[in-house]
Amino acid sequence: ISSVSALNLDLDRLENGRPVALSIGGSPARLILKRASAERFGDVWSGSVEGGGSFVITRHLGIINGDIEFGTSRWQIKTVGVGKYELWQVDSAYIATQDSGRDEATAKPNIAAVAPQQNNCSGTAAGNTIDIAIYYTPEARIGAGRTAQIQAEAYQAVALTNQSFVNSGVTAQLNLVVVRELAVSEAVPNMDNVLNS
Repeated sequence: ISSVSALNLDLDRLENGRPVALSIGGSPARLILKRASAERFGDVWSGSVEGGGSFVITRHLGIINGDIEFGTSRWQIKTVGVGKYELWQVDSAYIATQDSGRDEATAKPNIAAVAPQQNNCSGTAAGNTIDIAIYYTPEARIGAGRTAQIQAEAYQAVALTNQSFVNSGVTAQLNLVVVRELAVSEAVPNMDNVLNS
């Protein structure tokens, strides 16, 4: 994150399909709603940003998350209190470096202490719908601030993917069936072994 600022977001206007004026990086912008839907885990609004860009905003358990592309920059909306939001500028250079230098150790972690998870997610497609599960670690929950926030971020990721499908003419949609904490540390040398066991 390279910049954080308070955000005045008029959700009533968005819910009623009216343009929402806001400031993005000091520049005036308007969100133009193109699609609104009430889904299993919450509400989704998506559309364009006047002057070039797009947005996807979700509400899950009262928590608002959003992603905005405006010009050449990317921004995230985060709920910081009841009716209070922040707009974070995403540092693309930082994101690109996160996987570099990652040690893909071949040693298998000891996962005997990880309890099997009940999972009603098939991971299969029915028609154009693909059921998926998202698991997160305790470290991810702590980093997000609380359980409801990490779950809202998972929901936001699915909404962004579904909107990308719509924008690309792909008829498939993801159906988020499970969002659950996985009791394993991120310090495990090779997380793929944990997830595939």
